[in-house]
Amino acid sequence: VVAHQIIAPLQCSQPDLDTLTELEQQIDAMRNLNPELKVYCLQSMATTNPVLRGNERKEFLEYLEEFPTIQVLDSVICFRKVYRDCMSNGTGVVETNNTAARAEIEHLMNEVFGPW
Repeated sequence: VVAHQIIAPLQCSQPDLDTLTELEQQIDAMRNLNPELKVYCLQSMATTNPVLRGNERKEFLEYLEEFPTIQVLDSVICFRKVYRDCMSNGTGVVETNNTAARAEIEHLMNEVFGPW
């Protein structure tokens, strides 16, 4: 067994969501090797605009209802410049002073792995 969990990060965009059918087929094949495999979908690159955010999340959740083998995470990762900066600097977001981005990653870690 190579993995016990898979996290599929997807934007709320048609090209990203169209990959879910292929992912579901791959999950079926992987579960033959590991029936305990947990598969999560993470909404990533979400808008930070509060006017648009709620509707975007609603659309994302509605689309994922068609894929019951994939568990949607409550965590949402927004499209923030700090993520690009961290890659250039070789640091992690939790090492920065950006409290919003840190909170997103910490929420994700707690949701998937439990308190750390």
